[in-house]
Amino acid sequence: MVGLAGWAVAACGSGPERLDVPLGVHLAARAALNHAGLSRADVTGVVLAGSDAWDGRLISSMHIAGPAGGYLRDETKVVDDPSVALASAVWRVSSGADRAVLVVSWHSPAESDPLNAVSPDPEPVFSRPVGAHPLAAEALAVTRWLEAHGLSADRFDSLTAFLAPDKADDDRLWFTPLRAAHVAPVDGAAVAVLVSADGARVEIKAVDFATDSALPLEQHPDPVGRLRQRILARTGSDPAHAEVVETTDRTVFRLVMAASALGLGQPSEVADAVIEGGLPHLQPSGGLFRRNAGYAAGLERIVCAAEAVERGAVSALAHCSYGRAGQGHSLTVLAAPL
Repeated sequence: MVGLAGWAVAACGSGPERLDVPLGVHLAARAALNHAGLSRADVTGVVLAGSDAWDGRLISSMHIAGPAGGYLRDETKVVDDPSVALASAVWRVSSGADRAVLVVSWHSPAESDPLNAVSPDPEPVFSRPVGAHPLAAEALAVTRWLEAHGLSADRFDSLTAFLAPDKADDDRLWFTPLRAAHVAPVDGAAVAVLVSADGARVEIKAVDFATDSALPLEQHPDPVGRLRQRILARTGSDPAHAEVVETTDRTVFRLVMAASALGLGQPSEVADAVIEGGLPHLQPSGGLFRRNAGYAAGLERIVCAAEAVERGAVSALAHCSYGRAGQGHSLTVLAAPL
């Protein structure tokens, strides 16, 4: 069995009471080890998930590998969603190459403004398909989804007020139809998860991925549904039937998009069901509108799912959506160890 022996989240970001990134990473890694009842001597490898652009640093792993526990240990860095880093650690442990691996990701708005950091990426001089600004790409993907289901953005005003009552009146238009109130604010955090074959608190039943086109208008209509069917074929159980479902709801629209794709309800019904308490197993943690670790959000979602299992849930599903246009998806199925 491969599972999660321990995990932790340490806040880091802007403000006088926030931690800088290396210290936040160190504290998260140490807390994860304490939660697992292990020491750094028990760890045989470290997998880091970080983005130089979002970090505001060059080769960010050079700054973070030591605080994360990678000194004199095998270290791997992925520049994709941290759920991919978790999968890498799972494969390493299940193959017998490692006995315990720390998976660490981080994000700090204090290091660089996320939206400004990636603004230069859509290079107008070269023809390479580097993609649009993340908010523009998200707006295109959301618009296409709304049109496909015959919905208007105004239909989600009540859900916006429910998820973010403090900013529901923020009518700043970023990219049609995205308003500032639609987007979860980034708090910043360092997240550490220990993957271990022995002594796991939570079993990892399955991990799978689906990657679509980075161009919103060329994406397939239901990548998450296909991913759900693959998990069903592999495990014999529908991931949508998990007692807890956590997803990267970086916008109010993404919450409904994920829930409907996972079979929790029709798009026109999910928003009302969330408000009325009809889907209590969806985002019991409060989602990214309560705590958004930015680039590290995918791993933070897995931590929230693991916490639900530790509290007594028999099974939990973490759905991670990533990429400029939400073209990447992962499903991680967790369960109480037998």
